[in-house]
Amino acid sequence: MINKIFVIVLFITLLSCNNNRIINKKLIDKHLITLSSDEMEGRRAGSNGIEKATQYIESEFERIGLSQYDTLNSFRQNFEFYGMSFNNVIGVLKGKSLSDEYVLVTAHYDHLGIKKEKQGDNIYNGANDN
Repeated sequence: MINKIFVIVLFITLLSCNNNRIINKKLIDKHLITLSSDEMEGRRAGSNGIEKATQYIESEFERIGLSQYDTLNSFRQNFEFYGMSFNNVIGVLKGKSLSDEYVLVTAHYDHLGIKKEKQGDNIYNGANDN
């Protein structure tokens, strides 16, 4: 199965090529290690960790020159589900010859978070959560 975090990492890395960057193992590792680090606290939806991951992805979208989608004033598409606030992260790279057509790349970047009852390493880093 395809690792969904890897899909996000690959997407960010591929889009980096738009700025004449070379895709290499070091760049892929940087994104993968960052998004699956303990600092992201397992990226549970609604947690501080998912907010950190969102900010990281937004900063990468900004760095590589993506545009915001449609009428959004940021890379976030906010929504509510069961009375809780969540968001998607959306970036747009306009095509040059087919600017009215879209290629959609999607993946989830949330995971299970932290299991407080568990002793020892209790963070679900989610690098391969399929």
